Amino acid sequence: MKRIVVIAVALTVVSLIALAVPLLAQGPMGGYGMMGGRGWMMGGYAPNQAITPTVPYGYGPMMRGGYGMMGGYGFGQTITPTIKIDDAVARAKQYVAAYNNADLQLAEVEEYSANFYGLVEEKSTGNGAFQILIDKFNGAVYPEMGPNMMWNEKYSPMNWMMGGWFNQPSGKMTVTADQARANAEQFVKANLPNTTVENKGDTFYGYYNFDVLQNGKTYGMLSVNGYTGAVWFHTWHGNYIATKELD
Repeated sequence: MKRIVVIAVALTVVSLIALAVPLLAQGPMGGYGMMGGRGWMMGGYAPNQAITPTVPYGYGPMMRGGYGMMGGYGFGQTITPTIKIDDAVARAKQYVAAYNNADLQLAEVEEYSANFYGLVEEKSTGNGAFQILIDKFNGAVYPEMGPNMMWNEKYSPMNWMMGGWFNQPSGKMTVTADQARANAEQFVKANLPNTTVENKGDTFYGYYNFDVLQNGKTYGMLSVNGYTGAVWFHTWHGNYIATKELD
């Protein structure tokens, strides 16, 4: 009897591992994991660690109501968002102010069905500094996943978490803005029919960011690596709603 129980437990463990392996191999975002490879480690966010807007490099919630953080659907009933775009702007400004860096400013906030997106730029250079998301339900502000985490050579939260050795600046990007846009156009032509890419995107440290357009209106966004030309579409926003640009 004891032997049967042991065998049953062993089979259960093997089954769980078999189910887990494909998920770990794919990665949580269907893109690049740690160090640019396809992996799970360091590629996602820990659950239930929503940090207030005054704390830089906080983590957002894993799932909430309808849309999950990674662009899929979460569990439970749909909850009506309580944070409006003006609230999101105020919280994002508070978040940026917590860096105590006078060169950083919030440039714009976009509202999507799953979250608010914020672009933070450097006043002195006009370059994009980093990208943030604002939770539509509790107002928590946290770094955007994807390129902002894995490709940003100057402001990556990964660089901060790993003691400063991750994503160190490696000189001028070898992919030009025109080449990046061409790669982006090739990507949307193959994967997002009836869409195009805006003429001029935002330049960050290590990558470029472009809005994807459909019938002349914002459809979503993607990023292009400044060294490899790899394209990463942001799947976690949901449907575009509105934009608020700041002076």
